[in-house]
Amino acid sequence: VDLYKYTVLTPKAGAQIAKTVLSPTTHVRNFLSASAFSLANGTLFTNPKLFAQAFKSATDTIQLGVRSPQAMKDYQEALELGVVNTNTRMGDMQNLLKDMQLSGPGKFGDGIMKRMLRKMANLTEPAQALYTAEDDFYKLFNFKVEGARLANAYAKAGIKKTGREIKEEAADIVRNTIPNYAYVSDLVRTMRVTPMANFASFPAGIMVSGTGIFTRMMKELRDPITGSINPFTSTNPLKGIGMKRLLGSASAFGSVGVAVGSGYEAIYGTTNNQMKALDRFVAPYEKPDKK
Repeated sequence: VDLYKYTVLTPKAGAQIAKTVLSPTTHVRNFLSASAFSLANGTLFTNPKLFAQAFKSATDTIQLGVRSPQAMKDYQEALELGVVNTNTRMGDMQNLLKDMQLSGPGKFGDGIMKRMLRKMANLTEPAQALYTAEDDFYKLFNFKVEGARLANAYAKAGIKKTGREIKEEAADIVRNTIPNYAYVSDLVRTMRVTPMANFASFPAGIMVSGTGIFTRMMKELRDPITGSINPFTSTNPLKGIGMKRLLGSASAFGSVGVAVGSGYEAIYGTTNNQMKALDRFVAPYEKPDKK
């Protein structure tokens, strides 16, 4: 166990830390990938006033820097509802670091490892907090927008819902439609201790969230009486939200995603194969072909 930990898990953990919390490029990608799920859920298509309110609320609430007592209360509520602190990459990395402390107490190598892990944690703590905040920002933004548009839709339909019921439904939407480490299967999560699987929870989380977006959209569009999914004839009070989610998901998973990806590849002179190589463990650098 110790041999495997020192020869496989230690370099793997070091590579993951370097590729995530210590990489400025990955911080940008983390922020942009989170924004893609806001687009896919149609929350970016809200009215400007609500957009500004949700943006400010998310900025004030994220666990980074000095916050007001109300912001701390709001973050704690979001934490209890499972909205924040659920980043899939951070979940894999943090649990891998815990896995590296599995050997029995009192061993010389184990003592060195624990001291190194404590120093590593102290040095990378600000970067870890920033990485988590980038993911939390859009989850808090979506939580605010989803809650507001649910309340508005139910009020227009004359359906009475308590504030707590609205928040719980909004939190459920965010948990199921934005990658969430808690919703990744145990089998996928245990792959973190294998040498070949690197951040396996991230693509798994994307698939789970994609399914969640589709399931929620169908629920919002389906007529509660006839069961049909015709958005023009449906009497579902949430069909307006479903249409925005449909438009957003078509944009995020279709033309916009392809266009943005191709644009960045053209700007930086990279290829799709090189981007895939970056996601592999200690991927080799490949120079672009010169013509």
